[in-house]
Amino acid sequence: MKTDLEPAKKVLRSFLADIEDIKTLRRLMSIPQLASSFTIQDQTPEFDASEFIPAPNSYWEQEDAYIWLYADAWDFRSFMQQPKNNQMPEYYLQAALPLYQQWRDQEKEVVYRGCIIPIPDDVSLEAYLRHLSSCIEEKNEKRSVWIKSLKSFTQFIRDDIPLELQGTLESIFPYKMKINRGYSFKKTDNGIQKFNRSYILRNVDDPVFPIDILAASDILKNLTMVVLEGRPNSQHAAAEALGFALICHAVGSARVITRENIIHEIPLTALKFSKPAKNEILFHPQYYANIQSFYGFKDAPISKTLYDYLISLPRNQGSVSIFSKPISTLLRTLYDKGVKRSELARSLGTITFRTFMSQSTHWFGHRPG
Repeated sequence: MKTDLEPAKKVLRSFLADIEDIKTLRRLMSIPQLASSFTIQDQTPEFDASEFIPAPNSYWEQEDAYIWLYADAWDFRSFMQQPKNNQMPEYYLQAALPLYQQWRDQEKEVVYRGCIIPIPDDVSLEAYLRHLSSCIEEKNEKRSVWIKSLKSFTQFIRDDIPLELQGTLESIFPYKMKINRGYSFKKTDNGIQKFNRSYILRNVDDPVFPIDILAASDILKNLTMVVLEGRPNSQHAAAEALGFALICHAVGSARVITRENIIHEIPLTALKFSKPAKNEILFHPQYYANIQSFYGFKDAPISKTLYDYLISLPRNQGSVSIFSKPISTLLRTLYDKGVKRSELARSLGTITFRTFMSQSTHWFGHRPG
């Protein structure tokens, strides 16, 4: 494949130029402009620099971090939107009993051991799953055979439906599920009493825990410098790693629940431009990446810079994929060219593209989890 990175570099240089324009504007804003009073003669304002308080450097540092994370110098706040609630698929509204019977017929070894999940009443699948959840959390069900039958049933459901229908199941019983034993307090006739209970939790891998916005943006800056100024044999991988990290962040910011490999495999046709209607608010996102998720295909807003950059990445003639290099190569590049070169990020533990799919924090220098 002939690697022509000049179109992608042109997009990055334009982005850096926008950042410089923003910084110039800030410097002009820092010049005292406050009119504290007017002269009697001609009513012209008198400026007093002592009463003008410019924004602190820490504020601009955070602004700059968001500019990099959203790849938009002028209006990154338009991407900080509350996503719409996901609709429950009709699959979960069907009766639970027929599915339960199918599961029993197929998983005879699990059923034979006894002490399995109960037969559902005349309720929907969603209501039955909620009931099983309450058996663990409220009734403190902890028999290993019962838990094994539950995992067998939920796996049967997963095997029966495509990815875009798994969101409701995933929200109740995560695929990587763990059950923590604990307690709660309740008010009774005898006063406040302590009760044993359990909690269904998602078993989160270390890379999923977010990092702070300054560390995340520093990684992106390092990758950008490698694309523009690095060795020729490392520029292409750095260019794709940068684009992949940015779109992972966009997907995470839009609260699109999906998998890393699905984002990596999205085609060029997933990038869309939507001209806003005349009555839409100013600075409404116009560019999107259509991503397959646990709740169907969702549009994640992206900046024009990211849209242009992803399209400009080099690829084989006739290829429909945005990214040409495997995730393993991009992950190695992310670490070698982005994380290791960042004093802010390299001490925060394992950082992958899944880290960018989590919401970055303001807990500077520390990491949740």
